[in-house]
Amino acid sequence: MEETKKKMPHPMNKKTAKLIRYSVIIIALFVFGYSTYQLVDTYLGYKEGTDAYEDIQNEFFGNLVVVDDDNSNASDDSSDDETDESETNSGSGSIDITNNTSGDTLSALDFAGLVASNSDSVGWIKQVNNSYINYPIVQTTNNDYYVHRLFDLTYNLSGSIFVDCRCSEALESKNVLIYGHNMYNKSMFGTLKYYYEKDGWYDDHKYFDIWSGYTHYRYEVFCLIETNVNSTDFYDKITFSTDEDFMEWITKRREEATFDTDVEVTEEDYVVSLSTCLGNGRDGRRFIVMLVRTATINDEDNSVIETW
Repeated sequence: MEETKKKMPHPMNKKTAKLIRYSVIIIALFVFGYSTYQLVDTYLGYKEGTDAYEDIQNEFFGNLVVVDDDNSNASDDSSDDETDESETNSGSGSIDITNNTSGDTLSALDFAGLVASNSDSVGWIKQVNNSYINYPIVQTTNNDYYVHRLFDLTYNLSGSIFVDCRCSEALESKNVLIYGHNMYNKSMFGTLKYYYEKDGWYDDHKYFDIWSGYTHYRYEVFCLIETNVNSTDFYDKITFSTDEDFMEWITKRREEATFDTDVEVTEEDYVVSLSTCLGNGRDGRRFIVMLVRTATINDEDNSVIETW
């Protein structure tokens, strides 16, 4: 019986297999290295944005410290020793209201300082019971400039919180469109999604405080909407020719809302629409939190000056 001859592997096959193994390893290392670089770069970008806005909060916005003009020097001399750490380290600074007035108004916002730092400043937004949304608001002549620019104009993916350029009266417009990114680290408008992701979030987060210049307004959530960035019926409706036109628009928004709080909105009211992306935003989906102005607040004692 004839012996079966064993085929010896061609020497090139071993070399080819070895080359393929090395190539796979090199590609894997490259992918790992690039992914690590991307993660580190993203983290550093987030940190840069967060640190920048914390500095702005500490410089221009905070708890009011009422200073007696007659004793201001004495107060300055002892401030370092007697300042309550729980106040100064709470994420917001302390503003001397003797240097922070507009007529008879006392404000928690150093608006003059904010404008001196960035002339596009129009106010400030802070969500009640949520330390993440606590930012200056800007507005310029187009809706692209602040998409990836911080308040100090540094390029950063976090961008800024900004008012639609078509709102001719800025934060005093009938319907104010305010944009902010849905950031993964919860910064900017990254916590708005909690309204539909977390049970009970609305119950503890019904209110927003918005400063238009030195004037402090309280707003309440009245509905939540999911829409598309190309929705002309929503995004192109900035002004209203009549009160009836305004109320018809409000009724349509409430009809398409995913959640309605039953808070009343009348023809005399002013509304704010907070707009952010759903998911990564690439499919054009947008999430809107709609607010109605309910009161003007006295910053000195947080009392209501006027209800709307």
